[in-house]
Amino acid sequence: MQLLRRSALSGMVSPWRQVAARARAGWKRTTMTERRQTPRLRSLLGARACYNQRRATLDCVVRNISEGGALIVVTETVLLPADFELEIAQRQRSYHAHVRWRTGTKLGVSFEPTDIAEITDAAGADVAMRLRMAERDNARMKSRIEQLTESG
Repeated sequence: MQLLRRSALSGMVSPWRQVAARARAGWKRTTMTERRQTPRLRSLLGARACYNQRRATLDCVVRNISEGGALIVVTETVLLPADFELEIAQRQRSYHAHVRWRTGTKLGVSFEPTDIAEITDAAGADVAMRLRMAERDNARMKSRIEQLTESG
């Protein structure tokens, strides 16, 4: 019994011993090539993933961020849709995010460009409505000024 245990344990090689053996043999460690367009900045920002037409939300943490994407961490393994909106309150900004990869609770997302025409959040719709009202009021005032200058 004792002999079997030793042979079973001696057959196992730890990963650290494998790395040391490769280093002695002259193996060089290969590095991953950086494919990002812009460098990522380490961060610790609270964020919220919004999906299902903003009816469902999930709190998360942004661990690094760039102009083109971010690494977000969620509390548990949750099935987020491939596309969602990422709101970062500390930056007062919202991004249209697309999931590029997932590993457990970590997700790598890229930010999709948004057109000004597709304003979807309530604040943007409010601003558009106020702009239309201001333009309408401006047209009324101009017509009133013309009436007053013609009669005077």
